[in-house]
Amino acid sequence: MSCVTHIAPADEKNEIIGSLVVAPGVIRYALEELGLCVGISGAHYTTTTEVYPDSPSASSA
Repeated sequence: MSCVTHIAPADEKNEIIGSLVVAPGVIRYALEELGLCVGISGAHYTTTTEVYPDSPSASSA
């Protein structure tokens, strides 16, 4: 992702939206508990992304 948009930096507590950063731009989030769509499958490993095309750091690459 970093070749087309910036990766959100962690805050002073090494968190993004209140969740611990485990790799650059990566957090573990309570997907099922919050009823988010990526948690519906019940799969052991799931992922989702948030991309902001209006970011000043985004490119058309």
